Amino acid sequence: MAPIQAVAFADKSVGYVVGSRASFGVSQYLGKSVDGGKTWSDITANLAQVNEVEANIPRYTLIYNVAAPLVDTLFIAGRHTLYESSDGGNSWKLAAGAKSRDENTPTSLYWTSLTTVSGRVFIASYTALESVDLGTGSTGEWVKRLAPWNQGDGLPLVNLAFESSTSGWAVIERTSAGLLELYETTNGGVSWTKVSQAGKSDTTAVFPNSGNLVAFGNMLFGTAKLARGNTTNDYVVVSSD
Repeated sequence: MAPIQAVAFADKSVGYVVGSRASFGVSQYLGKSVDGGKTWSDITANLAQVNEVEANIPRYTLIYNVAAPLVDTLFIAGRHTLYESSDGGNSWKLAAGAKSRDENTPTSLYWTSLTTVSGRVFIASYTALESVDLGTGSTGEWVKRLAPWNQGDGLPLVNLAFESSTSGWAVIERTSAGLLELYETTNGGVSWTKVSQAGKSDTTAVFPNSGNLVAFGNMLFGTAKLARGNTTNDYVVVSSD
């Protein structure tokens, strides 16, 4: 089975888990639980309908993340695609808009790039941020938001987290300067404000170099990894400002 990459629960009973492996060809895994994670069923085969070569998308794309905003509505972020299901993972299609990309584009979707909160789903690529409101249905129109990052300009997105449909944070690396910058939005990505920055090796930084970023209320949690020589320190950072 492919290594697990991400898990998401729609409620206390229904959850989904995804994984992928790049070595020796790409393998995928999609599992579903209806008993709070006690048992899981393998529903990977249901992805066959979107794994076929379509719109120049490679067969068996890597899977990085899953979001389950509703019991029967879920999204899977792959390397070049966003998959969408509205029937609990039984049938799938490529999500609308710019979420389906071919091999020749430099923009890819990665595991920090899929967030769902308050009925809104956010997806971020190396150059863009888009969202869809499920109030209009899972096949609603995707709206482009402002993204203060751009891989081509040496400003790759490191982490993204939203606490509500309007309040969110993004960690961006300023590669040439060796800096990590924390940006905040209070209007759903219409505009962003830089609120902090630190060197990548600065242990006083209040946001992570790598790993996960989670927002809850006025608390911002992150897992961090700082490498010093041959030693790597892992820890959790918290901000309540």
